Amino acid sequence: ATLTYRVDGSSKFGDNNKYGSFPSIGLGYKFFENATGSVNDFKVRANYGITGNQEFGANSAISKARFNNTSLSISNNANPALEWEKTTSYGAGIDFSLLNSRLTGSVDYFVKNTEDLIFPIPESATKPGPASPRLINLDGELENTGVEVALNYSLIEKDNMSWSISANASFLDNEITNFPGFIPTGNINGQGLSGAFAQVIANNYPLFNYYVFEFRGYNDAGSSLYTQPDGSAGPLGSAQKILDSDLQPLPKMNVGFSTSFSIDNFDIGTTFYGQFGHYIYNNTANAYFFRGAFPTRNLPLSVLESGQSAADPNTPSTKFMEKGDFLRWSNLTIGYTFDSTFADQIGASNLRVYLNANNLATFTNYTGFHPEVTIDKGRNGVPSAGMDYLMYPR
Repeated sequence: ATLTYRVDGSSKFGDNNKYGSFPSIGLGYKFFENATGSVNDFKVRANYGITGNQEFGANSAISKARFNNTSLSISNNANPALEWEKTTSYGAGIDFSLLNSRLTGSVDYFVKNTEDLIFPIPESATKPGPASPRLINLDGELENTGVEVALNYSLIEKDNMSWSISANASFLDNEITNFPGFIPTGNINGQGLSGAFAQVIANNYPLFNYYVFEFRGYNDAGSSLYTQPDGSAGPLGSAQKILDSDLQPLPKMNVGFSTSFSIDNFDIGTTFYGQFGHYIYNNTANAYFFRGAFPTRNLPLSVLESGQSAADPNTPSTKFMEKGDFLRWSNLTIGYTFDSTFADQIGASNLRVYLNANNLATFTNYTGFHPEVTIDKGRNGVPSAGMDYLMYPR
């Protein structure tokens, strides 16, 4: 059993909320330990705890002013009630070692519920509203659930030969709950796209859920058709809609795989990793790959043959959403270790030569340069995910 109780203080928070209390408990029981036979080790674990977050700018809870020429203007509204963002986590797991310790691994299930999320309220364009930015604790919770699995298996264990494989996978899900707001993010760049966005934070949806028109193809005149309120396909004019949660930008599954093999003095090792179950918004295609951009710009042949008319606008829609699944061959190493007698002859304690290669190949159907997007297309201080705009390939 492990019990902890910590009190953290930070001057970033409001006068009455500078300290946060964070307890945790972990319990474990070993059913087998260093046993012989099929089951060598087996441990069951459970945990519960609360952690705090204070990762935001200093002096954000107090009023700040900016001197400009001969006047002072408020640059940050005070919030003396600003308090710690808190994450309550609980879960259970097992650790095991089987088959004379040749197969080892762990399985974990976890739930993380974050409340009092620290959130920036931007300056309001219309009044009443804040005249300058202000940080608040957002109503609602962000719940993350998941399962993580890690395995390692030694296939061959001999004096002159060995071969082992390792694999891990995580299956993740998240949802915003008890949230009364509707916050846009995921800015879209491009000509004719000023003010456009593709994502929202909304109740009972995953974080950064997509919010665009649902594309249904082209009519005979080459104009785009979109889903109407009654479910039919019609011209632009209907409102954007929150898409189904299955079309979220955050990967639902992350995987990793590695293997190493050696025989006599030779060795080889390789690594793969990937992400699956998510969608990328291709802002690059939205901004540049539409029929009206030709012949001013070069376009993919698929756009020219799509049937879209030159007068059809590049409206943000599911037309520019693509599955982001990928598997990357990230590393390969081949080596040879010389015998100690040879190393001694050249005055070395050991000698190994090797060839190493990184980022060898990526297997994906995503049409952009790079499926592992990291571009921040946030809006008014609210971050985004899964947005691709002129992402430079690795």
